[in-house]
Amino acid sequence: MRKSSDSKAAKERFLIRVFNRLKLIKICRLRLNHLTRKKSCRFIRIKDRSLEELENRLIELKPDVVLAYRIPILNKKTLAIPRLGFINLHPSLLPKYRGGHPILWMAKDYDLQGGVTIHYMEEKEDRGPILEQGEFLIKPGASEEEVERQAIFQHGIPLSIKALKKLQSGSSIKIMQSESSPTPYAYRKKPEELWQMIDWQSWSLEHTWHMLRCHSFWKYKLPKMSGWRKWVDWQIGMGVTGMHDTSWGSVVADTQGYRIYHREGWIEVRPSVRFKRIVRKLLS
Repeated sequence: MRKSSDSKAAKERFLIRVFNRLKLIKICRLRLNHLTRKKSCRFIRIKDRSLEELENRLIELKPDVVLAYRIPILNKKTLAIPRLGFINLHPSLLPKYRGGHPILWMAKDYDLQGGVTIHYMEEKEDRGPILEQGEFLIKPGASEEEVERQAIFQHGIPLSIKALKKLQSGSSIKIMQSESSPTPYAYRKKPEELWQMIDWQSWSLEHTWHMLRCHSFWKYKLPKMSGWRKWVDWQIGMGVTGMHDTSWGSVVADTQGYRIYHREGWIEVRPSVRFKRIVRKLLS
């Protein structure tokens, strides 16, 4: 009976991830299609992230420059196709937080100094010369998605346009990056690994709350649910200062949801009805 229940829960989580991924892809494609039609530009989709197809398309199009975001590491041959090179938009102040998940690792360090870097792409990830950089403050408790939107739309796009205009006029200045980075590589980790990164002994309540608000990795710690709890999704609520005798890092149910206990108090986990409820109804 337990095995069947675990299998069903795993199936639910998989379907929710697939739905969210497809929803994001569909929204991005619709926006890009609309934008390219409005600006009389071509919209070309590379199927299955094929680097070979990308290379062939670039050879066919012969672009002067390519502006990239969240693109796989490319080889030297592909990077040399555009006359002025590949320019990448990275949501941190390089050389800090190199890698694919800089915002999550900033939250881990409780680093509220957000930033964007426009730089040349090289074979080594996030190592190319810097063309433009901009800084902004991250609001405590901001989610990874919120910080990314702030980085890209408010700062990244204007800086990209500025960098491209300088490239066009020949007035751009390259700033070489340090080979070393003052922060660890921002790679992806499993939920249980992210949970283990929380230092319950030294992190403040606000630091811990900020990390949990940034990403939903903590959901794997929620106990098996029954009754009304299994029909809702969950989100991090407020951090509450107070005395208790519960072990730090424990997740305990209360009348409104759950509490994640910290040495300075606890962090509330509260319900948020989303698509997960529909998926569970379909599977029941």
